Amino acid sequence: MFFYLFFGITNNSFASEFFNINIKNSVEGAPVTLGVPFPIGALDSPDNVRILDLKGNEIPSQITEISRWLPSEESVK
Repeated sequence: MFFYLFFGITNNSFASEFFNINIKNSVEGAPVTLGVPFPIGALDSPDNVRILDLKGNEIPSQITEISRWLPSEESVK
């Protein structure tokens, strides 16, 4: 399987970033878990993250914030 992780940039910007995720040895219908580190200031909220298939369709996902860059920065880590 091959997916795109799409996320909105912080600081009230309308720009966006994405990168490819290649999932190997998965079972269709089974959940896939992974962690993605974000650099300081790259993401304000996990609500701005989407996973897309190769055609640009959003894939249902559960995005969970684990930590932030506090105290130096309030963005998602």
